Amino acid sequence: MSAIDIFREIIRMNKEGRRTGIYSVCSAQGVVLKAAMMQAKADNSILLVESTSNQVNQDCGYTGMTPGEFVGFIGDREALFALAEIERELYENIPDRRSYFRQRLDEIMVDDPVHWENYYFETVGEKKLKRKFSYLDRSRYYWTDKGLQGIKENLYGNLRKAGIPLVLISQYMPNQYYQVRQGQFKNR
Repeated sequence: MSAIDIFREIIRMNKEGRRTGIYSVCSAQGVVLKAAMMQAKADNSILLVESTSNQVNQDCGYTGMTPGEFVGFIGDREALFALAEIERELYENIPDRRSYFRQRLDEIMVDDPVHWENYYFETVGEKKLKRKFSYLDRSRYYWTDKGLQGIKENLYGNLRKAGIPLVLISQYMPNQYYQVRQGQFKNR
């Protein structure tokens, strides 16, 4: 039976007066999601996983971000990480000039863990991975940090000085590479 068929059956049953529903969970925590999936599987039910954590901050207040803005925000983080990798390649032989953006972001987060420590409960290594790549993206609370702003400016300055060869755009930013090749963007 497809999900649509199951929803139709739930609607039919409710119209007949037999109250029924589906499980719904709104969490980015692996243990919560796993428990909800196990319960739905045991009951042979559907599980609705809501994705609104991007719109609520750590104090349960509305951030004002729409889902589209959140996707853009994640894209910005991914782009900055890709630019940091390009910088690493370009400044491999001049390490004292590099911004070390990813490492510095993680250091800032570790030094002030208030925005992530209650969200990641795994091993030390898994926490480090989630600080960098989690869709929950607790790093967003550190983007306004003055130290991180300076690090980003150093990253951008290094890339402007060196220029970015097309081969590195191809390697780390394939969508942008395609757009450069199509003449939609200039590689400056």
